Amino acid sequence: MTSKTVLITGATSGIGAHTARLLIDRGHRVAVTGRNESKLKAFLGETGHPDRLLGLVADAADWQATEAAVTRTV
Repeated sequence: MTSKTVLITGATSGIGAHTARLLIDRGHRVAVTGRNESKLKAFLGETGHPDRLLGLVADAADWQATEAAVTRTV
């Protein structure tokens, strides 16, 4: 299987967090965003795989923050 790079917004809980974990477990590189820095740090700490997981504080409703997240991901 070819590894992909995926950006998931709002990934500190719910469907986004579940999807991020699933993709990481399948060997993909995942960048996740969250508005709350402490929740994001907790998610990164519990998920592990720092070699394949990038956490970015960003609000998907903020175009500049989203654009910066995409730039850092690719």
